[in-house]
Amino acid sequence: MNRQLKIWAGILAALVALYFLNSRSQSKLVGKLTPVFTGDADSVQKITIFRLDDGIEIVKNAESQWDISGNDTLVVKADQMQKFTDQVLGLEREAAVSINPDRYATYSVDDSAGTHLVLMGYNDVELGRYVFGRSQASWNKNYIRVGDDPAVYQTSQSVLHLVTTNVNSWGETPKQEIPEVEGSSDSTFVLPHSH
Repeated sequence: MNRQLKIWAGILAALVALYFLNSRSQSKLVGKLTPVFTGDADSVQKITIFRLDDGIEIVKNAESQWDISGNDTLVVKADQMQKFTDQVLGLEREAAVSINPDRYATYSVDDSAGTHLVLMGYNDVELGRYVFGRSQASWNKNYIRVGDDPAVYQTSQSVLHLVTTNVNSWGETPKQEIPEVEGSSDSTFVLPHSH
């Protein structure tokens, strides 16, 4: 029985050692998140988004307000810009899923399928250039190429709905304030009778 106990103790020790080795190697494989945009969000002066023949450019004006280039009837939605700043400029990426440029179409980050985002700063200095692609496997993540890096990464969350060329997603008709008529505190309207 003593010999059998030693064998079982040896097997148990081997299993414990294998467990710890496996846990250690698995922890090295856990994806570390890396920020996609490493600059200062306040330094972004121009946002250009394009896909194929469609595009939009959003520029910070002299009053530090955002304008849609070529559109003087809409103003940029404050909540859309805040979401863009928080979620897109705060986006993180996981480990690379491919470093093969021949696979760009598979991840929808090639020139024809990808959505391009270019961020410019003061004096037209490029702060970042990205190509986003929709993940077919995971609806809550996207694929991304960053600058000249040939690698394709998976993002920590889906942001393609915020990186859109749709002008109506970015802009809204300015709200017009109706001035109050002096001496009138009653806000009811009386319609004249038609005969």
